[in-house]
Amino acid sequence: MLNHSLHTSSGLNAPPATARTFTGGLLAKTLLARQPQNSPDTRRAGSRRDRRGRRIEETVRPQAVPLGSILCVENEEKTAGPLAETLIALGYTVDVAHDGEVGLAKIVANRPNLILCNSSVPRIGGLELLQKLSLAGADYAKVPFILLTERPCRDSELAARRLGADDCLPKPIDFEMLSVVVKNRLRHTAVKRSASEQAHLTEREKVVLTWVGRGKTSSEIALILDLSERTVNFHCEQAMKRLDVMNRTQAVATAITQQLIST
Repeated sequence: MLNHSLHTSSGLNAPPATARTFTGGLLAKTLLARQPQNSPDTRRAGSRRDRRGRRIEETVRPQAVPLGSILCVENEEKTAGPLAETLIALGYTVDVAHDGEVGLAKIVANRPNLILCNSSVPRIGGLELLQKLSLAGADYAKVPFILLTERPCRDSELAARRLGADDCLPKPIDFEMLSVVVKNRLRHTAVKRSASEQAHLTEREKVVLTWVGRGKTSSEIALILDLSERTVNFHCEQAMKRLDVMNRTQAVATAITQQLIST
């Protein structure tokens, strides 16, 4: 049986709706059963002996951590229920909106890691919602957006991709395919975010490293940039910390590899 709670939202300024939660379900259990059963995170916790004195190894599995938050904008109950329960069984945190207007309000109030949206959802359709997000700023435009279409349609898919949709999946949903697409999209987003966090250097640090890469000493760089030698050394040390390297040569090489500077 599907256990759920739902609230309605009257617009963008209304508080976000409580997530509708779905648990159990034969479909979700079937799909989950296909996942590998032996987790690499499983660790040995000790051992005990059976009646014949043979040692039995025991294991402890770490507490499951949500893999990411997903908003499903879907008005059809026959799709929304199985969709949510399948994603929850796979380890995601799931929220459901039954029309585009409520979906937009939820996105603005609590930006999810990924959006699944029916192309024909009422009030604000899937393409219109995608367009609003692309105009709302980079933080919203970069959220992976998967459009669910009623049937394969080249023109609809082209229109969606031109607006920034990451994937288009036809109904009825192939849940195994969906699980792979969602996993890959979230992994790709995490990699990009990690690279962006590691690649931050101030403009002054970039300039100093550029001159280091050209073979200049701290005293020479100080004269070129009209700085004190102590200040030049400080910027080099900060760049080394940000890039997680041990010396200036490594800092220059890493900065060039990440396309932060060019010599």
